[in-house]
Amino acid sequence: MYVRIARKVELHPEVIEGGVQALAYLFFEASKMKVRGNDFRESLLVLAFPDDLNDLLLHVYMSIRRDVRQLLSEMNYDLPHYKDLSWRLDVQVASRMSRGEANPIFLLNIKTQEGPNEVVQTLQTDYTNLKNVTDKLQEALDQVKQPYVRRIARNI
Repeated sequence: MYVRIARKVELHPEVIEGGVQALAYLFFEASKMKVRGNDFRESLLVLAFPDDLNDLLLHVYMSIRRDVRQLLSEMNYDLPHYKDLSWRLDVQVASRMSRGEANPIFLLNIKTQEGPNEVVQTLQTDYTNLKNVTDKLQEALDQVKQPYVRRIARNI
């Protein structure tokens, strides 16, 4: 498609594709931030386009912004949210098989909120696996605090 249009206007297809992506990004960001018509027009002044092109872009933006907002809301991920965690430590102190050896077992009840529903999941683990999971979660939490991740999350 870009090749056909590029031939008609005598440009490289990459230039046409870049222009389409730039316009899509402009409309997407403006819709995401709920930019009003006057503010959108003022933001176009920085680009130094002719007035008729600014008017055309404003008209296109005003006609598609509701559709773009609807698409953005449909693309929104509705992931489960943490609600509560309760745990219990069970220790088997003695048995016929293992004398003098303690076997700690952790029982975890994790409650999450998935839309209007509350989901409870029960997990059983030993100390080694629980320690490994907490270490991995701490690593992930440390990565989320990095500046580049914050920039990405802000744009999502």
